[in-house]
Amino acid sequence: MQPIINLRISLILAMQTLFQRLSFILLYVVVVLPLRAEIIPDTLFQETYQAYLNACANNDSSEIFYELSQKMLDHFRESDDLDSYYSIKMNEVLYETETDHAYKAVRLANQMLDEMEADGFKDFSMVYAALGTIFQSRGNYKMAEHYYTIA
Repeated sequence: MQPIINLRISLILAMQTLFQRLSFILLYVVVVLPLRAEIIPDTLFQETYQAYLNACANNDSSEIFYELSQKMLDHFRESDDLDSYYSIKMNEVLYETETDHAYKAVRLANQMLDEMEADGFKDFSMVYAALGTIFQSRGNYKMAEHYYTIA
């Protein structure tokens, strides 16, 4: 029984590392590449986007991060780009996880699930994987495994 538990813990830890790497790849693929593929005439948006990426990389000020995040959310909501919109929302969840605010991260993830359902956006797996990472970071491996399984 002990080897099975150790294997499960090892798998969960490997999934967390993989999820963290995939979250940055997701940010790049979903947000960066589409924007690079288009010519963006809005210089203000370009500057906001660059500042947002810098704020994601640095955990210096949550106020700045959320201010820029809201601008990005508004832009993607207005342009009806739900994929990019929910990628920004996911970055908020990951930001709170990385800054050790698990309760806030769980709250944001649950709000995101409700909003996705209301929008008819069915790609819930990224949110469940994030919830698994949140619970794993808090040492709740049973809940982490539950959410990883759903994802």
